[in-house]
Amino acid sequence: MSWQEWQKKFADSSRQRINGSAFVYSAALPGALATCGSEAIRMLAASPHIRTSLTENVKTLRTTLAKLEDVSIYIPSDPVSALVHIYMKNPPEDIELEERILQDVVDEALAQGVLITRSARLRGQENEMTPTLKIMVSAAFTKKEMEKASSVLRTAITKHLGSKYLASIYGGAMKLMR
Repeated sequence: MSWQEWQKKFADSSRQRINGSAFVYSAALPGALATCGSEAIRMLAASPHIRTSLTENVKTLRTTLAKLEDVSIYIPSDPVSALVHIYMKNPPEDIELEERILQDVVDEALAQGVLITRSARLRGQENEMTPTLKIMVSAAFTKKEMEKASSVLRTAITKHLGSKYLASIYGGAMKLMR
């Protein structure tokens, strides 16, 4: 094999490695994520009001849900985090039942125009984690929009995690304590 043939063969495989999914096996951050991170930092530095707005919106959501934390939900997320996980305080023993109940909350909120989701995991392929509702708060909402979204979420949680609803839908055979 001549030097030129070897160089051409090496260049082709090198290009494939760089453009392929080699980053999965290394500590390197994929280019697209690095670019997004850099742009987010640039935007925050250029517009500090974005962070202030986000902090206020998180505070609005947490204040609205505070009374429910004593009764039906548990929020382990940091009080200033824009990603809010909500756990059932007294979940049923059956994880599938718990997921159905949380999906009812998601569906109720969506019917009222508020998009939230619940954590999704592949059963048997990951550690079995407790199902949660996931809410991502945005700085793009006005105070009024955030108050309405928070109110819709509180109503959906109250409706679907209340003891009357659980008893009527899933019957008395359900054990509420895990």
